[in-house]
Amino acid sequence: MDPLVENKQYDSYFIDVFRTWITCREMVTDRGYNVPLTFMTAENNDFYTLYQNIDAPAGFNNYDILGTKGEKRVLVKFTLDKEVVNRQDIITFRNSVNDTYGESTEVIYVVKIKPNTFVYKEIKETDEIFLMSELVFNRTKHRLVPKHVLMSEVEKKDVLSTYDCRDTQIPRMVTTDYVARYFGAKAGDMFKIYRPSPSSGMYITYRVVK
Repeated sequence: MDPLVENKQYDSYFIDVFRTWITCREMVTDRGYNVPLTFMTAENNDFYTLYQNIDAPAGFNNYDILGTKGEKRVLVKFTLDKEVVNRQDIITFRNSVNDTYGESTEVIYVVKIKPNTFVYKEIKETDEIFLMSELVFNRTKHRLVPKHVLMSEVEKKDVLSTYDCRDTQIPRMVTTDYVARYFGAKAGDMFKIYRPSPSSGMYITYRVVK
């Protein structure tokens, strides 16, 4: 049995929140961002302390995850204290992020229930929304999901040049695909995919996000 489940100190909801937080931490680092060492090494007891939100800054949680990559920043903003997030909540959250981290900071909102269309219209083009239920388990780490690597523009051009083709001739992956969303891929981005092969051990395929 999962040791988290065996530990009677934690209820099932906390366990799901902790697992969601772990997936978000992995998602931020898989996108190439740096995360504070205290977060990288945090285990269930450490997270439980963060989860209490003692002396948390106004508008934020102690367990919100800030990733940095040079001048770029991404903040995973947990909104789990609200059953349903509305348009005004997003405006308030975004203003808090702008004041604290700057307008260029990208935000990944983690929500309990899928918001209405007004919320999706309100978020910035660079911001994203994930349901908690999508993140309790990191699907990209499942043994049946092949390794995906988001390629740079230079790497993409090299592949197209090597195979003398256009990106429209490469198999597609839709922007709503979980893997594309997990890596923050945009239309036109290309993935290099490593698939196991019984004969050659491993073979490589490509997908272009559309």
